[in-house]
Amino acid sequence: MNKLKFLKNIFPVFILPILISCGGGGGGDPTPAPIPTYTITASAGDNGAISPTSVTVNEGQTASFNISPDNGYIVSSASGCNGTLTDNTFITGSITSSCSITVSFVKYISTVFDTTGYELPYPNDLLSGLCEESLPLFFRQ
Repeated sequence: MNKLKFLKNIFPVFILPILISCGGGGGGDPTPAPIPTYTITASAGDNGAISPTSVTVNEGQTASFNISPDNGYIVSSASGCNGTLTDNTFITGSITSSCSITVSFVKYISTVFDTTGYELPYPNDLLSGLCEESLPLFFRQ
């Protein structure tokens, strides 16, 4: 009987707190850990724009940015956030920390020279006859 009395006295003091601290009796769902979020900022140099200029994404996600060069300009470079540029869209790599994107533009040259034909002047028909062949004497009449 001493053992039973001993267990009866020890149960509320030592065993019950151990059972409660091990999750005995809670019954609710545990709260999931929050997903980290990061901020991506974007800036464009002169002669164009990028949008959005700032976005917040969850860890592991990517983000897409639209690049708009001014008339007569093209994107010369776009970098940051392990991203890639396709046409005028910049897509980041998988985000693991806050980062920034930088875009620059350069003037687009579509015509190097005027397509109007030019004639070089030459004095006194100096060049006429250069491409003419003379006939041998026996063919002349």
